[in-house]
Amino acid sequence: MKTAAWCAGVALTTMAGLSGCAYLGGSGTAPATAALACGQLDITVNYRGDGATLAVGDEQYSLVQVPAASGAKYQGDEDPEIQLWNKGNVTMLSVGNQSWPQCVPQGTIAEPFTARGNEPFWHVAVDGGQLSLKRMGADEVGPAGYEVASSNVTGQTLKATLNGQAVILETAPQLCRDSMSGMAYPHQARLSIDGEKLAGCAGDPALLLQGVEWVVEDIDNGGIIDRSRVTINFLPENRVAGRASCNSFMGGYQLTGEGLTFGQAATTMMACAPALMNQERKFLEVLGNVQRFDISRTGALILQTGDGRTLRAYGAQSLKP
Repeated sequence: MKTAAWCAGVALTTMAGLSGCAYLGGSGTAPATAALACGQLDITVNYRGDGATLAVGDEQYSLVQVPAASGAKYQGDEDPEIQLWNKGNVTMLSVGNQSWPQCVPQGTIAEPFTARGNEPFWHVAVDGGQLSLKRMGADEVGPAGYEVASSNVTGQTLKATLNGQAVILETAPQLCRDSMSGMAYPHQARLSIDGEKLAGCAGDPALLLQGVEWVVEDIDNGGIIDRSRVTINFLPENRVAGRASCNSFMGGYQLTGEGLTFGQAATTMMACAPALMNQERKFLEVLGNVQRFDISRTGALILQTGDGRTLRAYGAQSLKP
């Protein structure tokens, strides 16, 4: 989970820094660095002339700029399957057939984006350069254009005028749990409407799952066998895949406002030592009964069943499988 600070009970102050979310690098003569978030994967791109260096965890990749119909496109100098494509305020990262969630500057948001809160209910939608607001018992107002008042790694502030009301939405890349459902969201949000202050959560919960390979370290509080490997990857189009211990598995998942569930998993048919096969069966049985997820203070993904069983995994900051 990202570590931008937003202490409980302390109001956000006005954030200084870049205005808007324009990218640095790509064609300038001076070196420039961009720190980006691609779901849960954090990358740093150091641009230099007609090339760049991509840093992911402990890995570094040299990139060269290649022709593109739009934006600035780079590919791996030694591995051309690594591709990084800057298009406006969004960067797309892929390695062969594997693609990551769109990458945005740390602390910023990507459209479409929603924020919401309870008691009283409110909902803000940000899309196409416009912002709209819905409140309990009132008609939706907007959409109207908004201004990015401040933007840096600690968050972003958007300002708009809706039906004569001054609306300010502040977001911070800090884990947030919905006050009613308990669902985890990637951003905390503060909404001000003509000075009235409201709090809530924002962003797409799927971004807490996507972008990294989750390496399972514990199955139902029993650990895992030494040197065995159990992994989970949340892929585009609600697909999931990974290693179950002995065999690879694939299937689907569904993320709703109430929780996370997995469909029946298909596996390869290899045979391994009995202990590994038992661990695999246990993992798949728990996975198939998951009903919700959470992120711990240490950044671990916790998958929970209705009867209290859990899977605990940590995200690998790497482009390598």
